[in-house]
Amino acid sequence: MRETTPTDYEAVSVPDETPPSEYHWTARRAEILQKIEEKGHPSALDQEALAARYGVTQSQISRDMDALAEHVRDRLHERGHRALVVDTVVQRCVRELMNEGKYRAAAKTALEWEEFAASLTDLDDLHDRVAELESPNTPTEV
Repeated sequence: MRETTPTDYEAVSVPDETPPSEYHWTARRAEILQKIEEKGHPSALDQEALAARYGVTQSQISRDMDALAEHVRDRLHERGHRALVVDTVVQRCVRELMNEGKYRAAAKTALEWEEFAASLTDLDDLHDRVAELESPNTPTEV
């Protein structure tokens, strides 16, 4: 089975001159991610309206949302759909603080989020190490 490199939706350019119904699926997901970040939460988007915009089914938009949640989770090294929610909310808060000229508060929020995300990575590493030690295939020292 061939492994594929995950798509970095932040790096995908959304075409200005192409109608949304003609977007490649990567551009569609990139734009949906931008819209989530603008709104501050995935549930703030109307999936039926997105489906109409892109000329796809609502179930396709739902699959796109799942793929975006996985993308954000992988980016943050955190499990679950929460990663997409928390990351977009924090990004929006930082943007709003910056727009209000509250630069110290924005920096503090960003740093606190980074520390929290790093602690989750540390927990994942610890979990993996414990699982490795508990594995019946792990050789034991004599």
